[in-house]
Amino acid sequence: MDNSFILTEFVPLCLTLERIGPFQDRVEYFDFRDEPGEPSNYFLFLSGNGKGKTHILETMAALMGVLGNHPERAATSFGFEPLDAGNGRAQLDFRASYASEGVSHTVVFSIFGGKADSEVWFKPWSKDMLLEVRADSWHNVGVIRRGSADYLWAGMADNWSKEFVSWIADSVGDNVEAFASSPLSAPTMIYFPAYRDIVKLPSTEHRAIEPPADWNYRPLHVFRQEGRRWTESLDNLLVWMLWLDDGRYDAALEFVNEFMFADSEKELMGIPNRNELVARVRTQGSQPYRLDQLSSGEKSLMQIFLRVGAHMTRNTILIVDEVDAHLHTQWRSRISLRLKEMLRRNDGLSVYLASHAMEIIDSLAIEIDEPGLRKSAAILESPEEEERAQKIQQEVAFLKRSFEGGH
Repeated sequence: MDNSFILTEFVPLCLTLERIGPFQDRVEYFDFRDEPGEPSNYFLFLSGNGKGKTHILETMAALMGVLGNHPERAATSFGFEPLDAGNGRAQLDFRASYASEGVSHTVVFSIFGGKADSEVWFKPWSKDMLLEVRADSWHNVGVIRRGSADYLWAGMADNWSKEFVSWIADSVGDNVEAFASSPLSAPTMIYFPAYRDIVKLPSTEHRAIEPPADWNYRPLHVFRQEGRRWTESLDNLLVWMLWLDDGRYDAALEFVNEFMFADSEKELMGIPNRNELVARVRTQGSQPYRLDQLSSGEKSLMQIFLRVGAHMTRNTILIVDEVDAHLHTQWRSRISLRLKEMLRRNDGLSVYLASHAMEIIDSLAIEIDEPGLRKSAAILESPEEEERAQKIQQEVAFLKRSFEGGH
């Protein structure tokens, strides 16, 4: 890509997966577009436990992680067992828009990964399919696993695909530059699994001014349970931004206090004592306390808001599993409102949530048009549940026709 290349859009269109988690009996397809046919920027996976929500999100993250490896190097594993050890495979499709030398283009870009003897695509994009999403051409990259540890690159049959993947890989380590307002256009996915705790660091863990383990640009950030290493902690993240003295530290405090504590007496103080290097929250009338002393729900929210702001680029896909986990009933509705506000402020942000909480479902308000939002959802059901639902619908339709005929 030349120096004028700017990615102006990178949004998921659909996901196809096979033999992953509970999706063993058939190929599953998830369309991420809203009712008018535009890619959603607020999408919700709905189901009870064990229906495959987590497998879907883990698959999306594993495929996005492919972009962190340079195509001139050997293909590597996915870090996701169904793709690395089982017979699972999947394809994730994006709509990507970019400007180069003053000319704008829109393409479909697909990532394939998993078990295959040769290059295979669940969804080859024809000209008619491209027209449906207002794209000009189809490009792709894949990593196929032929044996237990035999990974090979696939796709990239055209120059654009290889140059695009190389551009992303070459961007790894670039400075994001700002908190929640980065000028960097390379795409990133930020994934939060269900467990988002903040733990107390051991007293033996040395605190120092050093960059966090996941600092600067990556196409994929995964934040599982916070570890017991200093460089994995939120304290370290805040200390590093304070030391950089480039505006990100103050922006982080303002952002968290607006999105988390605006309706409370609490306030994120940041690092009040530079000799101690411990982040603290204060409440009116009480002594400041550490982040690991927050409630379970507050820890989860602190992880999300601080990490997202620190790592998001102009094209960010935020994925949160069990977004309602550990949240008080009031916060289950409030988190949706906060995320919607983030979407309105950031045109290049897309949010994908998984939940079975009624408050999250209600706050989606899919039937209501909201400025800046393109909303959609998927209800995960087993084949047996789908068959029962279809039978009920058929019986209701039959009864309705019989009632109308009798009158």
